[in-house]
Amino acid sequence: MFGFFDKKYTFADIPLSDINDLKKRIKIVVIDDNKDSFPIETMQDFGFTLEYWKIIDSKKLKRLENNEFDIIILDIEGVVEITELGEKDGLDILKSLKNKNSKQIIIAFSGSTYDVSKGEFWKITDDFLKKPINAFDTKEMLEEIILSHYSINNLINQLKQIINKQIDNPKEIEKIENIIVKAIKEEKNLDIVKIIKAGIADTSGIMTIFVTLNEVYKKLNYE
Repeated sequence: MFGFFDKKYTFADIPLSDINDLKKRIKIVVIDDNKDSFPIETMQDFGFTLEYWKIIDSKKLKRLENNEFDIIILDIEGVVEITELGEKDGLDILKSLKNKNSKQIIIAFSGSTYDVSKGEFWKITDDFLKKPINAFDTKEMLEEIILSHYSINNLINQLKQIINKQIDNPKEIEKIENIIVKAIKEEKNLDIVKIIKAGIADTSGIMTIFVTLNEVYKKLNYE
């Protein structure tokens, strides 16, 4: 009886993200023993929320492990306080962080691109910046990474593509939108059974994007 008055949600009920707003909210840390190698102030002038560390000590490592930053820009050498953390380098930190959170975005930042012994460092990271860097190229790269991982617009478009490939009936598409958006708005788990009943056979893609969209929605609306 009361279900008749339930609000029906669509993707239009999720506010879209603006790149300038995203740049303010997405937290970036640059870790390099040479502050002059990265245009910190220029990136801040471009609107990025960015912090610089010369070295990682035990307290800073905890901040990284607690997922305080959305993007980590990490050099491979000279960035670890060995008196506290032992004989480690950027690769050891990278492996540790990825083991704890595989979705943590880490960008390699080094001049050691062609050092064969450092190959694993470049393979594990999500992207790389090779010294010396250009401020405008770096700006474009960071904006692309932020949009690809944190743009609500892109995430919704991905969901629409998955849904439209499997469903032709507009009413069923409306049902699926309502289920997804309602779960996000009401901070509930996605009801996969209802998604399947609405006609979605392969739910893996929807579930993966839903998790990311839910996280981004909370970040942009509650922080």
